[in-house]
Amino acid sequence: MPGPHDQTAAKEPEPEPAICGWLTLDIVHDAGDWTELDGVNAAIESVVRVLAAHALFTTHAPSGVCIALSDDSAVGRLNGLYRGTDKPTNVLSFPAGDDAQEPGAETIFLGDVVLALETVLREAEGLGIAPLHHVQHLAIHGVLHLNGYDHETDEDAGVMEALEASILAVLGIASPHSHDMGQEDIDQVDMGPEDIGHQDGALEPAAGV
Repeated sequence: MPGPHDQTAAKEPEPEPAICGWLTLDIVHDAGDWTELDGVNAAIESVVRVLAAHALFTTHAPSGVCIALSDDSAVGRLNGLYRGTDKPTNVLSFPAGDDAQEPGAETIFLGDVVLALETVLREAEGLGIAPLHHVQHLAIHGVLHLNGYDHETDEDAGVMEALEASILAVLGIASPHSHDMGQEDIDQVDMGPEDIGHQDGALEPAAGV
C-alpha cells in the first residue's frame, strides 16, 4: 500500500539531508505550498541543531529523522486511519521500530514527523505567534517523541515542556507553553509497516499533537 509520501504531485528536488551533530535531518516537501513560509527548511534545521547539541543528547548514537512538510488533507487521512479522528492535526510522529533498521547501518533511523500546513498556520494566527516559530516548536516536539519523550502523565508532560522551552530559548523563541496550546492536544497513533516513512519495516506506536 503506498504511503502519503507517494500521493503528492511532482515537486522540486529535495535538498540533501543536513548533518546536525549526531542527527541526520531529512526534510521532505510532501504536500501544500510551504513556499509561503520563507526559510522553513532553515528554521527547522536550526532548531534541530540546538536539540542535537543539548547536553541530554550529546552521547546519542548517530541517528536520522525525516520531517515531512505536508498539508491538512494528507494529515487528516493519517489521523483518520490511525487515530479514528477524521480531521487534520498539526503534527504526527511515527517512531520506527527495530524492524525498520537496515542491517549493518551506521545510522539508526528514528522515524518520521509530519506537519500539516494549514493547521500550523491557523494555530499560529490564533496564538498570535510567528508561523516559523510554531513550526520549530512542532518539529522539536515531534523529534522528542521519536527519542522516547511523551506526556502521558503530568510529570512527563512537565519534563517535555521544559525541554522544548529550553531548546527554543536558545534561538530567542518564547516558550510555546505560555500560550493556550498544551500537551493535552497530543494523542497516540498506531501504524502499519508500510504506511509512511522512508525506511522499510514495522513502525511502532507514535504520537501526534
